[in-house]
Amino acid sequence: MTPEQLSRLIDGDDRAWRTFVLRWSNLIFSVVLRTLGSQQNSSREEVEDVCQDVFLRLTRDGFRLLRRFDPERASFATWLHLVARSTAVDHLRRRRDSAVPLEAIEEPGITDSEPDMEHLSLPAGILSPRQQLVLKLLLEKDLSPQEVADFLKINVQTVHSLKHKALKKIRHFLRNGGEI
Repeated sequence: MTPEQLSRLIDGDDRAWRTFVLRWSNLIFSVVLRTLGSQQNSSREEVEDVCQDVFLRLTRDGFRLLRRFDPERASFATWLHLVARSTAVDHLRRRRDSAVPLEAIEEPGITDSEPDMEHLSLPAGILSPRQQLVLKLLLEKDLSPQEVADFLKINVQTVHSLKHKALKKIRHFLRNGGEI
């Protein structure tokens, strides 16, 4: 990838983008296939979806990632290989993390009911500021996990995880008679 080709691509040249996709899609596909292929239950559609995610990642925020390519540090093929592999690994993590919803995991002796946050007084330091914000948006503002994720610009699974960890900390605090 020459600096001129990269510049045209970043400037939004449609022809440069088509050329880029034709030139690099096989490399991206093979990297994603190898990365996901280590998992027995990866379908061709899933591989194609992750390849699409690679292209989206490259174009996001005004081609921010492409702008960061440094030919002094690696060849373009090597750099693109790393981007594709990283995207595929992120996908595997999300898939693994979403395999069992956190709400489905029961802790022994604990009911599914959530603490009454309006009447619960917690000392500082029990919850992180991010956990406090997620609980406030979920429980006080009555937003759905997807709405919270969209508002905070995070993955919905992260919202579930933050909620789960926060409730676990609150339960621990209450079980121990209010001791940290």
